[in-house]
Amino acid sequence: MSSPVVFKINAYAPGVTDKVYPTWAELAHDLTHIIRDELVELVEEGVPYIQIDAPQYTQLADPVHRERVKQEGRDPDQAIDEAIAAD
Repeated sequence: MSSPVVFKINAYAPGVTDKVYPTWAELAHDLTHIIRDELVELVEEGVPYIQIDAPQYTQLADPVHRERVKQEGRDPDQAIDEAIAAD
């Protein structure tokens, strides 16, 4: 299963998504609850193993990506903390 951060990275489009979710953190919050609910249902159905794929933390360590995050008006260190919390 993709991590909440992967959904957030692939789904957040400035000018579109921010009309409903003004911040990445707000989108991550809802994604986290949606994915958690699905995980609970999978466990209840007897799924013995669930893997969260591609958390994307290393991307936030890359200097080019960190600069892009800054240009979006976000703090890259806070973005790492938010990603870990969401996942």
